[in-house]
Amino acid sequence: MRTLASHLLHSACRSGFRRFSTAPTHLPIPVLYLDKSIIAVNKPKGFLCQYDKTGKQAGDEQVASTLSIMSEVQRAFNLPYLPYVVHRLDRETTGALLYATTSRQAATISLQFSQRTIRKTYLAIVRGGADRFPQRTGVIEGIMQKLRGPGGLITTRPCSDPTLIRRKAEVMSEWELLATSPVAPLSLVAVRPRTGFMHQIRVHMAEVLDVPILGDVRYTGTHTAGLDPSITSVMSVPEDDLFLHAAEISFFRYSRSHKRAMLSICAPLPESWIQFCREFEIPLPDRYVKGGLSVDGAPVQGPHPTLEHLGGRWMPSPDWQSDAASPASP
Repeated sequence: MRTLASHLLHSACRSGFRRFSTAPTHLPIPVLYLDKSIIAVNKPKGFLCQYDKTGKQAGDEQVASTLSIMSEVQRAFNLPYLPYVVHRLDRETTGALLYATTSRQAATISLQFSQRTIRKTYLAIVRGGADRFPQRTGVIEGIMQKLRGPGGLITTRPCSDPTLIRRKAEVMSEWELLATSPVAPLSLVAVRPRTGFMHQIRVHMAEVLDVPILGDVRYTGTHTAGLDPSITSVMSVPEDDLFLHAAEISFFRYSRSHKRAMLSICAPLPESWIQFCREFEIPLPDRYVKGGLSVDGAPVQGPHPTLEHLGGRWMPSPDWQSDAASPASP
């Protein structure tokens, strides 16, 4: 008997699915994946993830822009409802961002987040060569806290006055050094947070490893705001570019026959990342350059594969409609 993963891989490789066209280029945000319950987008820099579906924040220009973009996505794929927010990324972070197509599915995905069964991998370009890392891989654990006051500073450092602490929690991040530039003190790091504290990755890189993320002007560790001349002599780095990308997100999906599989969505890196790493001779794993799907760890082949048993596909176009377009309870 085939597992769900084998069913999906078999379906994705069938040549009959070539009739589907490629992803549209006119949408205001790249759609990575769509099925009856989930829509995943490749979030660009500056995109505000959350919005009020009731329209109470309509006076906020950034919220209005997000509402306009997601409304266009809803129309393009004939979704029954405006997509539901299930998690968020920092405004300057790029990469894989999930929405649900109904409130029931939003609750289901939110439960996976609360149970910590969802796995996320981020890529970061950090300020520091290989000599700044104690080893190639590691785990950071401990207390992180958000302090009261303007800006709400987040830190792992002890605070002697408990009245200044707004929130604190035990947090964990796994990290791996993937590559280092031979021409400048820059490295490519993969980070897999096991908890979800605000700015967790940025704080861990800056305060614990002392390799702040390139472009992070808030959390700089012991580094000065100015970049090393060996970096600026190669190319100009925009001050507002945070080199943090939500590269992959993995979560459980169920087929119509109620079989469970782990679906992973890998979001292609921005072109600016690829160009930057080329200039600094930092090798990038191919899967993060091209993006794609995998089921239970097995890559799904084809430029626009369809997962028949989930009613979903990679990079769908508006002329293809999944079961998400069918009437359902919100």
